[in-house]
Amino acid sequence: MMGISANIMSLAGVAHCISELVDASIVVVEQFTKKLEAWQKPGARADCRAIVIAAIKEVAGPTFFSPSW
Repeated sequence: MMGISANIMSLAGVAHCISELVDASIVVVEQFTKKLEAWQKPGARADCRAIVIAAIKEVAGPTFFSPSW
């Protein structure tokens, strides 16, 4: 109807999904880097893996459900 083939529309959808994935991964890396820096200053009392998992859980929901427009 719009003069655009389904292949072009599918490729645009895939490109959009990949860009969302890259954006979300940048947010997650920034968050756990910030948490690990704060964890290293006073001394390591907890396991660093627990710190990373907690940081990811903190931003996973808002990052996943945020609108892309």
